[in-house]
Amino acid sequence: MKKQGKIVYLDGTTPEGVPQEGDGNGKGKKRRRGPSLRALITGGLAIVLALAAVWILFLRGSASMNSLAVAVEDLLQGKSYEENFPLDLDGMQVMDVNRFGPCFGLLTDVKYQIYSPHGNLLSEYQHNMHAPQVETSPTRAMLYERGNYRVVLHSRKQVEDELTLDQKIITACINDRNYYAIATESDRYLAQFSLYTPNGEALLTWYSSDNYIVDIAISPDAKKVAVALVQSQQGELRGGVYIFRTNNAEGPVQQYTYTDETILSVAWHSNSMLSAVGENKTYFYDGDGQTTGEYDYAGNTLAFFSQEEDDAVLLGFQGTDAASFRLVERTGAVRDEMTVAGAVQYLFFDEGEWNFVLAEKLLVYRQVNGKYAQSASMDVGGDVIKLLPNDEKLLILTLEALQITDKP
Repeated sequence: MKKQGKIVYLDGTTPEGVPQEGDGNGKGKKRRRGPSLRALITGGLAIVLALAAVWILFLRGSASMNSLAVAVEDLLQGKSYEENFPLDLDGMQVMDVNRFGPCFGLLTDVKYQIYSPHGNLLSEYQHNMHAPQVETSPTRAMLYERGNYRVVLHSRKQVEDELTLDQKIITACINDRNYYAIATESDRYLAQFSLYTPNGEALLTWYSSDNYIVDIAISPDAKKVAVALVQSQQGELRGGVYIFRTNNAEGPVQQYTYTDETILSVAWHSNSMLSAVGENKTYFYDGDGQTTGEYDYAGNTLAFFSQEEDDAVLLGFQGTDAASFRLVERTGAVRDEMTVAGAVQYLFFDEGEWNFVLAEKLLVYRQVNGKYAQSASMDVGGDVIKLLPNDEKLLILTLEALQITDKP
């Protein structure tokens, strides 16, 4: 299962920008002179749209039908993505943009705004957080702030639940089935986490006095939880990965400790593979938590990584004159790699194609006769903060604007 938005830049840069409020639909009333064929057609269309609205309400309960429900909702609003995009950003701070099922969410320092695939604003929430974080499933967004006590669960339309905890939040996550976990710290324990059902019932809680939680991830079937830890033993820092089963309250069923290592992120993939990205190596485990391989960076400094691939991890290393990228499998073997001259602003690997952003241009490389060659390019219109591929479309967030366009 893809860990959404888990493309991490290690320099900690936070760009500026926020979406501008959308204009009105410009709806006006037409005079009616009496019954006509057009009136009958219009009336029939209104009935069809009303039935479609009821159909949307029915479909919202099923994650597998989200795309159809949103498509009908876009039809009701009557705007295409060409009419809505690009969205101008007016200088406020953009924190993140992420997939929200077929929709997407735009997180700013003031609001969390949810847009349909066509760019129609579905809802917005003023979060009142200084440094908000967001994790999403296809049907629910979870907003929180590190060091704060509040967690907000939001659907595409409204706030579903708001939690106030007794301990400060370290991190949180949600899987595609809407199970969510929250890691906290307190005066009594250095760290603890709790796993909850979609209805908010606690399934599992674990406490630790000598481990600090860095990251947490829930398996696609919600039967396992992986935790990245930092341990201090006799003045020496160690990285750790603990794996828990939700039906076992006695503690982790697998424990891995790595000397001279810091685990930055853990993620479950759609094939039940677990990956843990560290500062020096990336580690791989199967669905039962057994190790399957590791990849050593051989002294190269990790610049960025992505755990969004179904069965691999994308690693990037920036050199003085060039950047190198490797797609690493669960055995630790390199499946694919590329080297690009210059400083890469952003990249993603999509359906066998490497996509790089250099100097405000997106360059696409496809494999031809066993070698990669540039096959397409397009201007991205500014300094790229994030790119999100979605079927045949590409969402581009820059400092200046948010736009959706066809893939080159």
